[in-house]
Amino acid sequence: MNKTFRENVTSTKFALTLSKSMIFHLLWLSESQHVCGRSHLTLAGLTDTTVPTRGRLAARGLVYSPDPNFPGNYKLTRAGELVVELIKEAGLDEEFKEVIE
Repeated sequence: MNKTFRENVTSTKFALTLSKSMIFHLLWLSESQHVCGRSHLTLAGLTDTTVPTRGRLAARGLVYSPDPNFPGNYKLTRAGELVVELIKEAGLDEEFKEVIE
């Protein structure tokens, strides 16, 4: 069980709110083997908010940094992987496919 995710989504029964930037970063982490750069964000129509966005995703229990010496290297948690599946099921990945692939 991911305690951080549980605490985040159960404060009002169950709620998970994600911004467009958060959705992009989750999809990027699940699909791409490359570092997400400013040019990728621009192509996706987003501003460069990588650091705060990934911090908010970590606070929700969706990503983690496995190496404290390289905090920019985030990985999806199991909860993050499941949320990516929900994002895809809802079709919210369609607008980012060209940028991510």
